[in-house]
Amino acid sequence: MNAVSQSLRTLAAYQREHADYGYVVQHPQNLTQAEMSVRAAEVREIATRLDELAAEGETRAVTYDEFDALRSRFLPLGKLPPGELVSAVAHAITAAEVARAG
Repeated sequence: MNAVSQSLRTLAAYQREHADYGYVVQHPQNLTQAEMSVRAAEVREIATRLDELAAEGETRAVTYDEFDALRSRFLPLGKLPPGELVSAVAHAITAAEVARAG
C-alpha cells in the first residue's frame, strides 16, 4: 500500500471510529440523538468514499483536490478531522507528485 492510500485509510478509520460523538455546533444547544445519528451516518458515508479513493490511489494518482472535496464535506457536519491526519494526506500526495515529476 502506498503512502497516499495509507494516509487516506487512516483518516477514514479515525472519522468512522469517532462518528458517534465530538461534534462542533454553531448554537449553544446540544444535538438531539436523532441529529447525532444522521450526522454519524453522513460521516461514515464520507469515510467510505475516502476508502474508495484510497483503493483508487493504488492504481492511479490521487490529487489534493479530490481529497479536499471529501474532506470539506465534514465541515458542515461539525466533524473536523484532526489536522495531523489531514496534513499526512497532503504530505503524501505532495511527495507522490514530486516523485512522479522526477
